[in-house]
Amino acid sequence: MIPRSPEGYRRLEQVTLDDVLQWHHDASRFGETWDLGVREPGSLEYVVRLVRGMAARRDRPERIAASALHFIVAEHPFWDANHRTGFHAALVILGAFGLQLEATQDEIERTVRAIDAEGLDVRALEKWIQSRAVPTG
Repeated sequence: MIPRSPEGYRRLEQVTLDDVLQWHHDASRFGETWDLGVREPGSLEYVVRLVRGMAARRDRPERIAASALHFIVAEHPFWDANHRTGFHAALVILGAFGLQLEATQDEIERTVRAIDAEGLDVRALEKWIQSRAVPTG
């Protein structure tokens, strides 16, 4: 069972548009990125409301992480690095609860790419995250 730390929820209730842009900036440093621009500003505002709202409702951490990951990958709010940004967002969200994901790079890439390629849904991502989330440190 993934812990539901009150502090983790409080941190996520404070997520801002600048945080989401920083997630994108951080994620874009891995691999090649041809454009750091925002393609759909309204989608970024939605991600902020999604994370804050789910935290306020005290949804399970793995569900919040899966929802943010899925939305960013499926909706492509950035011109480039959406897969990396979605995955990084999930890591940041889990990190708020003192968690990290334990999976191989290949498994991570296959799973994240399956959102677009195979229609992997939020529920399946949530189960995958739950099965691989471990305490940090």
